[in-house]
Amino acid sequence: MKKICLLSLFLVFTYQSAVHAQVKFSGMTQSSIYAWENSDENQLVDYYQHVNARVSLESYRDLYLKTYFRFGRTGDPAEWNERVYNAYLNFLSPCRKWDARLGRQFVYSGVMNGTVDGIMLNVRPIKDVTLKVLAGMESPIDRSLELTKWADGNVIGAFGSYKMADAFNVSASYVQKTRSDEMYWQQAGGSLSGTVLSNLYYQAQYEHNLKTSQYQAMRYRLNYFYTKWNIFAEYNSQRPRIYEDSFFQIFEQTAFNQIRSGVGYQLGNYNIGLQDVFTMYEEDESTNQIHATVSGAYGMIGLLYQSGYGGDNTGIYGSIRYSLLANLILHVRSSYYQYERQTTAISEDATAISGGLTYKLSAYWQVQAEIQERINSYYENDVRGLFRIRYAFNN
Repeated sequence: MKKICLLSLFLVFTYQSAVHAQVKFSGMTQSSIYAWENSDENQLVDYYQHVNARVSLESYRDLYLKTYFRFGRTGDPAEWNERVYNAYLNFLSPCRKWDARLGRQFVYSGVMNGTVDGIMLNVRPIKDVTLKVLAGMESPIDRSLELTKWADGNVIGAFGSYKMADAFNVSASYVQKTRSDEMYWQQAGGSLSGTVLSNLYYQAQYEHNLKTSQYQAMRYRLNYFYTKWNIFAEYNSQRPRIYEDSFFQIFEQTAFNQIRSGVGYQLGNYNIGLQDVFTMYEEDESTNQIHATVSGAYGMIGLLYQSGYGGDNTGIYGSIRYSLLANLILHVRSSYYQYERQTTAISEDATAISGGLTYKLSAYWQVQAEIQERINSYYENDVRGLFRIRYAFNN
């Protein structure tokens, strides 16, 4: 609760500064109420408060503070918790040749992936050349306000890129993570991409695990655009990334090799697509998915057929987004799948549907209400409700 008060005081202080001084204060705040029922049929209500804010001085715009955090009362039993996704100071040099970012920040540059509490220096010595240097500590898994000690988990990385016209973009990167004086994660990678012949896009990406002396990931992709046609082919190979983390939480990814191919055609106001995804896993198992989709201005509809590892799966899914009035939008999403369980090989049906309205009261206020329901062998009738109020501010 003390941490929530600190976050609230930050907002109050910043707002007062904006009122009494030449401070530019912009961003968004969103309040969400989520009503649901647990497996014991107890009715529960979760509350979330998100804040996304940027603060800068009117007379000195080269320096600004950026933050995005959430606090709420969630779970069973409900308790207050908080997450700080980013909170950093950004300084842009007067010559615009370099900038520095200090604090909790998202890092997605080559093999540098994750959330780091530290400093990132970006340098642009000449046109089309970018260099980045990173040093800091690993952010806590739960995104709490605490800082990890340097000895308990530090990160050092570098990134460089060069763009020579549209046909040639090259980059190289390096990252290492150390814990208790032991380096447990060391990666290097490079990429090459561009557009040739005005309508052929290519991409090659390779990442190497220096600790195991094996490749970590590779990706090769070709996209060909011709009038109303879009044709692509892609090969991915990925080993587990147990030390990477996503936007919200750490994840573990199963090793796989994957071939994706597809074609799209623009027919009037509609885009028709057909895609095949063939995935091969380490356990000598494989699965194949075929997606057929039709999308337009008001939504999309898709058909799925899957066979192989995990059992067969056929289904239909889609979404609708329609403006009832100038400031009132209807949105509906639904899916129905009939699939086999991998271990028991019995047939299952699963249906999910959600629908709601989004009402824009003004350029600053927006209200959203949504009903969600899923039906399967575990949940015969699971109805949930979501209500959101969003306010955008710019002082």
